[in-house]
Amino acid sequence: MHDPQPFHGSPPAASSRTPAASSRTPPDERAAWWPRWVPSAIATTHPTVWSVVWTCVLALLCLFSSVVAWSFGVPLQDGAPAFGVTGILAMLVLPLLSWGVVVRKRYPVQLTLVASAIPLALPYDSLTALVALVTVVATRPWRTVVWCTVAAGAATAAATLRDAAGDPTDMIWTTTDPATGELSYPLPGTFVAIGVLSLAVAFGVGYALRVRRRAAVAEARSVTQEAATAVLRDRMNRQEERDLISREVHDTVAYALGQISLEASALEVGPHADDDEVAEAARRMRSASQKANSELRALLSLLRSGSEGGGSTFESLTTLLTNLREQGGLVSASIFVTDGQTAAPVLARAVYRIVQESMVNALKHAPGRPVDVTVRATPADGVSITVVNPTTPGAAIQTVGTGSGITGMRERADRIGGLLETRHVGGVFTVQAHLPWVRQEVTD
Repeated sequence: MHDPQPFHGSPPAASSRTPAASSRTPPDERAAWWPRWVPSAIATTHPTVWSVVWTCVLALLCLFSSVVAWSFGVPLQDGAPAFGVTGILAMLVLPLLSWGVVVRKRYPVQLTLVASAIPLALPYDSLTALVALVTVVATRPWRTVVWCTVAAGAATAAATLRDAAGDPTDMIWTTTDPATGELSYPLPGTFVAIGVLSLAVAFGVGYALRVRRRAAVAEARSVTQEAATAVLRDRMNRQEERDLISREVHDTVAYALGQISLEASALEVGPHADDDEVAEAARRMRSASQKANSELRALLSLLRSGSEGGGSTFESLTTLLTNLREQGGLVSASIFVTDGQTAAPVLARAVYRIVQESMVNALKHAPGRPVDVTVRATPADGVSITVVNPTTPGAAIQTVGTGSGITGMRERADRIGGLLETRHVGGVFTVQAHLPWVRQEVTD
């Protein structure tokens, strides 16, 4: 017989087979269909068809708007554009800036600031900056939103003033009457209204997306809280069932066993005490009833400790087996754990509950029989659990119930990607489980 061993060692390796282990997608993971030469910032993880189409539409709109602004901003000489250094530089930067909307969701602040700075020096409009501002307003803190809004507003004002200060015949909003051929020039207030309206639309769309995003987060949080409440309610119901069972068993079976022991004691000192066979039978009866009472107390102790809060470390498993042995249970335990102090609570709790439920079944269906418990846990190999006990002839093995028995143990193993099997061969019942190792998440 091996006593439960202490636990010590270095942190284990992480496992990805359980919700407790982090399985978040790396930020630079690429979708399989993106070419390798496409930068990671563009090759977003899993874009939808709609997002790809919408991004292309926005990029083409920004390109068209910038081309129009550039063509009207370049001075004419003899009816043809006079390309200076500034005009050539603007023509080269134009496509890069327009297609910058591809990374607007990953780098919205940077894109807004760059797209706002360029119209201050080159004959561009501010549509790219306004498109990026929508994402900034929707996803970034308010202080960042204020600074980016100021930058986009400055770019919009610069582009609008550049058009308003140019030759009236080269203004974007100048129209020609088809009947008379007269030119109609926009009023100064028109440029102000267009600039303010453009900035307001971008900010308004971003704010609407921000509100919808916050509502979605609140709804997800509410769903999570409802699920957590349902889990807690289920745990409370199970614990109430356990407490009720333990009280009923204690009030009925324990009382009956006490009566048997009392009657046996009376028989030992009664008129027939001189009969050796009667006295020996009475002693055996009293001893058996006392032993059954001790095993019953151990079973009730397991039932009453059924809350999910316990067993979050491997040391709890040691305490469980030690208590069972102190209460008269015939438990042989061999426990070897490496790096147990860094295992996630979900793993330690699953091991604890599987061993606990196995002991409940053993005490219920094979009272007075020895139980052998073996636990091997290492980061490299995971956790192996083996519980073996001889069975009483004719005893039924519990397979259904409210979270206990073999079905409950299988569910616990499945939750963290493990496997549990049982077999009943040659009068010996065996529970074997293997669970993947789960590292405890460390927060800075």
